[in-house]
Amino acid sequence: MQAQEVAYKLVQGIQNALIENPPDGVDSAYAESWFQSNFASVQALFTKTLAPLLQPLAERLDQENKLKWHMQSADSVRAWAAKSSREEQDWLVSRMLAHRPDLINTAEAISSQHGLDFDALRTTSRTVYRMVPAVSEDRLVIYEADGLTELPEVLGREDFVGFAKAAYWSDDATAQVLLELTATWFARSLTVGEQPVADHAERLEQLIQQTRLEGIQGDEQAEERLQIRLRLLAEAKTEAPRDRYLSLPKPDPNLAPSPRELHELLVRGDEPSTVHDRTLANFQAIAALLDKPKPGEASTLIRYTGWGGLSVDAAKNYLPKALVPDEKAVLHEYYTPTAVALDLAHLLKPRIAQLPRHEGRGPDQRRRGRGHLAHRTEHARMGASVMAQRQQQQFEIDRRAFWGQPWRFFAAPTQAECVADALPVAAGAAAAATASSLTSCEIATWLVSPAAVTNWPITQPF
Repeated sequence: MQAQEVAYKLVQGIQNALIENPPDGVDSAYAESWFQSNFASVQALFTKTLAPLLQPLAERLDQENKLKWHMQSADSVRAWAAKSSREEQDWLVSRMLAHRPDLINTAEAISSQHGLDFDALRTTSRTVYRMVPAVSEDRLVIYEADGLTELPEVLGREDFVGFAKAAYWSDDATAQVLLELTATWFARSLTVGEQPVADHAERLEQLIQQTRLEGIQGDEQAEERLQIRLRLLAEAKTEAPRDRYLSLPKPDPNLAPSPRELHELLVRGDEPSTVHDRTLANFQAIAALLDKPKPGEASTLIRYTGWGGLSVDAAKNYLPKALVPDEKAVLHEYYTPTAVALDLAHLLKPRIAQLPRHEGRGPDQRRRGRGHLAHRTEHARMGASVMAQRQQQQFEIDRRAFWGQPWRFFAAPTQAECVADALPVAAGAAAAATASSLTSCEIATWLVSPAAVTNWPITQPF
């Protein structure tokens, strides 16, 4: 029986008892009225208390010890087994074999000492889910799988160098995840101390963008992520692969179109839609990006539509390695049709004043989802597409939304999703444009708003 169901029955029983036989000083009508107002909150408290007690032991222990196996040693697990029940000892040995195969001798000794069936537990361990590192297109991929599933491009347990290099370019893997993989997959520990970060300022900025995207305030998490990556490289006695760096011409802020000019380009623009036209437009936009800035190139750059649904193989043969999209970009990098975005902006402008506000800071955009038309600039959530990031910089208006951050255009996979999910955020972006005194026809330029961007790095890592 689920904890919520048990809690419901308990609260219902207490309610009936108090109504039928109220204590001195409380009448039945008052008790009935109180439970009508507070039944749900009391049930929630009971559910929270009962859930750990009703959860199966193995499930609870798996949750409590997730990402903590790198902290265990032979001595710590021996002490753990000595004070545990037989059921917990079985669980401990099976998880040691799954997560810490380097401690197999200790697991066997514990089984012998406490009379456990080691062979049966070894069979059980193969069904236990654990983290498995792999590399795809030089990028780290982390699976969670049992020991029986065949997975592609898995790193060998001896390839710690390959892991350290791939981890350096992984944005979302936390320090704890990387430490866990270091111990559980490679049977290694970090013996090196803190590393200098002066030569990795661009990488730190990317990690800051990622942590902000995750809703993490401050830069401490990003600094921690960079530091663990540098320590992994030092432990592996290797360096970050430098062929992921791309030297780009410095943009000329004087060539950025005005909001009105960009709006006119968007309205009359020939937006590619077929596979052939989108691929060709992407190549043309990238060629413009790599060349020296020229007047009028905005009309070429805005035709870039990302690599969603296109061929990575086609891109590999014609693009620099740093600009080749990965499979993630092919799955997720879609731009909402310009006509849809423009119509939404015009539709929402008259309604902005009536939208709910959050903490007095503009339309409430706490709901987040992949259908949002507008997304924070801190990170380009377009696979790992360099072009998506640079295009966003090329057309970013130097105005700040109510949240104190610039906005960027993010594509929804379908019009239905963009209409269903985008309204709060789209309205927020449009409201920001309104606050900046743009005309009604210029409201639409929150989609990809142009501005003079003067402080770009000439060399940017990707």
